[in-house]
Amino acid sequence: DRYRAYGAKLPPADAAGWAARAEPLLREGFVLRSLHDWPELERIADQLTAVYEEALRQAPNDVWIIQARVYRIGVQVWRGEAYLRTGQAARAVALLERLPEQIAAVSQNPNWVEDRQAVVDDVSTTLGEALLETGDLARARTVLENCVRSRETAIARQSANWGYQAGLAETCTLLARTLDPAKFDEA
Repeated sequence: DRYRAYGAKLPPADAAGWAARAEPLLREGFVLRSLHDWPELERIADQLTAVYEEALRQAPNDVWIIQARVYRIGVQVWRGEAYLRTGQAARAVALLERLPEQIAAVSQNPNWVEDRQAVVDDVSTTLGEALLETGDLARARTVLENCVRSRETAIARQSANWGYQAGLAETCTLLARTLDPAKFDEA
C-alpha cells in the first residue's frame, strides 16, 4: 500500500511514475498466474494495459515509450493465457498471432534487447500452446521450434538465468507434443 501511495504521487509522464504504478500489478499478476486465477489475471492485464497506455499518452522520453510499448504487448500474453486456460484456445490464437507484428513495429533499443526477446518468446510459447489446443500441430511446431532456438540463444548469453531455463523447458515440452511418438528419430 505504501508503494502504491508513493507511485501515485509521481507524475504520469515520468517513467518512474508509470513504472511504479505497474510494479505492484505485475507482482499481483505473477501470483494470480501461479494460483491459476484466470479471470483475475485478465483483470490485472486490463489494469496494466491502462497504465502503459497512459504512459504512452503522456509521452515520456523516447526510450521509455519503447519500453512501455513492449510491456503493453507482453501483458497481452497474460490475457491470451487466460483465454487458453478457460477453454478459449481459438480466441487466444486470434489475440496472440497479431502480437509478433506489433512487436516488430516497436523501435529497437539496444539497452532492452533481452526484455524485447523475452516478450517475443513468451508470445511464441503461449501461441504455440494455443495452436496445439486448436489442433494446428504444423503451425505450432514451427512457432515452437523457432522459439526453442531463440531461448537457447538467450541461455547462451545468460546461462544462470533461471527464467530463461524455465522458458526453454516449457517450450521444449510443448514442442514434444507436436512430434509423432511413432517416429522415434523425430521425437
